[in-house]
Amino acid sequence: MAHGVVPVVTRIESGNTQLVRDGENGFVLPVGDTVSFAARLESLASDREALAAFGHAAWETSKQYSIEKMADNYSAAFTEVAQRVSARREREGVGANYPVMNSCRSKYPFWLRRIKQRVVTLGS
Repeated sequence: MAHGVVPVVTRIESGNTQLVRDGENGFVLPVGDTVSFAARLESLASDREALAAFGHAAWETSKQYSIEKMADNYSAAFTEVAQRVSARREREGVGANYPVMNSCRSKYPFWLRRIKQRVVTLGS
């Protein structure tokens, strides 16, 4: 899409439909529908204006997913999480430089402890 290529893809659970909007910036067709695939490709090959319009729409869509934008999104997410943690610590009266005792440290990462907590909660 970043090269102006019109995507003709199948409707599978992979995120295709989040990126490719059928009839706007490409085509999303049922799995195994080879007749429709051939018809879409043939129509794009015979209608250069439609091909150019869909190609431009695909290119416009791809601009939302550049490496720079994704890096900015990750940076913003990390900043937001850090601010939330800091705000929570302030509410709890724990300063940023408050030392955590070694006996309170877990050898398991936070995300794994959180999943275990949810599994235990769901099981009870």
